[in-house]
Amino acid sequence: MKNIVIKLLVVILASFASIAAFAQELDVGSRPDNTKLKPIKGTDAILTAWGIVPGKIRLSRDVGVKEIVSFSSNPKALKILVDEAREYNIPIYGTVVPLVGKPEQEMNDEENAFRDSILADKTKEKNKYQFGGEPYHDLEVQDLSISCFHHKKVREKVMEKIRGVIMVDGIAGVAFDFFGYSNYRCCQCPLSMELAKRYHKKHPKMTETEALEAFSLESLVDFNNEMADYARSLKPGIKVRNHVHPVFLPDLYYGNRLKLDICCQTAAWFMEPYWSRERIEEHVRIIFGKEKQYYAFAEGAALLGTTATEKSSHPPKSPERVEFELRTMLNAGADRIEVCSWGDVLRSPKHLNIFKRVFNHGKGRR
Repeated sequence: MKNIVIKLLVVILASFASIAAFAQELDVGSRPDNTKLKPIKGTDAILTAWGIVPGKIRLSRDVGVKEIVSFSSNPKALKILVDEAREYNIPIYGTVVPLVGKPEQEMNDEENAFRDSILADKTKEKNKYQFGGEPYHDLEVQDLSISCFHHKKVREKVMEKIRGVIMVDGIAGVAFDFFGYSNYRCCQCPLSMELAKRYHKKHPKMTETEALEAFSLESLVDFNNEMADYARSLKPGIKVRNHVHPVFLPDLYYGNRLKLDICCQTAAWFMEPYWSRERIEEHVRIIFGKEKQYYAFAEGAALLGTTATEKSSHPPKSPERVEFELRTMLNAGADRIEVCSWGDVLRSPKHLNIFKRVFNHGKGRR
């Protein structure tokens, strides 16, 4: 009888262990278990900081930052950063965004209604809206109005911004952001629809939807590459980089098609529900495994999107969560990690210490 009771207890305990393990796997996206990841005592991966203000470059250097991307395209503001960074041998990039006014991209009525609802929602969480990242809801759109780059007038305005950045003495290069579609698929303005119609006529075997998606992807890639070529024509040797944002739903990983020196694609997004370990690892494998599929000189980079304090417009990630995502990326093979928003990370000593432990040991690549 005693042996039967002991065997029964062993079975019950084993069942509880299995249930606990299963529950932990289900919850990995929100409650990270760092103990199962390989320890990282130092790395030669490059840490790039997006978003910084003057006076914080030395601190960022001491933490392990090797490159800085300013959110600004203002030549005077960039010159201040370049002059400060020169002492620490840290390259500065200025950011150019196609938010240059009319003609702006157009969406359908349902998409416009969703944007209106997001703009009216004053909470930080906004019902898990993802701000241009891979959407949580069936329907999401960018909350900002992106100009339609199918129009020559818009491309000329973007070129003007590029010129302003490139001509800053000592600037390392230019970064592209918000090069995408407001509804994550296409622009529905009359010109865009006419161009898509012409594309369909040249590809009659495609359905109308397939042709629209293919045209939208090709024209988006062409826009990026045209702007990159223009930047290099102004100053040969200048570096061109980006963050792929907003997401392009028909092809999440189109970034390696871009003629950029460094293409940054998201590996862990800002908002809840946070990405699982498996999802982060999959993105990292694709970002770095296919970085040179189209251009031998191209380097991939993984974005770790985070805020760190309540001063941010988004709910902050805990230090433990940030460490989990960072370690997952590095263990999966990431050799370039870009962090946004670095300006908010600088306000949190606990978050800074995580990056310092990992990045101030390695020499890093350039």
